[in-house]
Amino acid sequence: MTIPRSAQKLSEFIQEVQPDIVHALRVPYEGMLTAQAYQKLSGTKPPFLASIWGNDFTLHAPSTPLMSYYTRLTMKTVTALHADCERDIRLAHEWGFSGDKLTLVTPGNGGVRSDVFYPNPEPAKNPVIINPRGFRAYVRNEEFFKAIPLVLAKRADAKFICSSMAGVAQAIQWTKELGIEDAVQFKPPAFTRANGRCFPQRADRGLACHSRWHAKFTARRHGLRMFPDCGRS
Repeated sequence: MTIPRSAQKLSEFIQEVQPDIVHALRVPYEGMLTAQAYQKLSGTKPPFLASIWGNDFTLHAPSTPLMSYYTRLTMKTVTALHADCERDIRLAHEWGFSGDKLTLVTPGNGGVRSDVFYPNPEPAKNPVIINPRGFRAYVRNEEFFKAIPLVLAKRADAKFICSSMAGVAQAIQWTKELGIEDAVQFKPPAFTRANGRCFPQRADRGLACHSRWHAKFTARRHGLRMFPDCGRS
């Protein structure tokens, strides 16, 4: 890992710039790098805020002894923590985050678009469960589908919407094996106007980019041309 060498450069940069606050957008590796850099800082240190993703703790932290070490170092070093659910704050405490430090639980990804997501005038009569993440290799997708019959046993009127899973053979096979085909709807990838600026020639592909780096990577992977403002918000 290159954290020690990079941390030295980061600590020198922080000493030079003297920022009001340092914000790491996740634990691996931005948070880990910052935590190591803070060990090298002298004098007054700027507040260190970290945002966390759920798999920072459930996937990455326990993966290797070194990842566990740096995760705990990050949790002990941060001044405050931002998460998008209470569970991640609880997990943070299990990984060494002090209970007397500041926390904030708010929606991630820049917030919620109220013109798209808003309460219905009347509560939904039939429960709808949405799986927004698509089919991912490192996620226990099968467990989600195995849980559906358990829900239907208590709420037979429940419907399950699975984003970005349209045409995924394995997901379709599981619904058939579990006898839940009537309760599950598979949807294609969501497409936003911002992505249209990135990939105007292949808009039907519905590729999502959540950062400029990701936009560049995705464009290169699919042989697409990226416009100058792609990935900027």
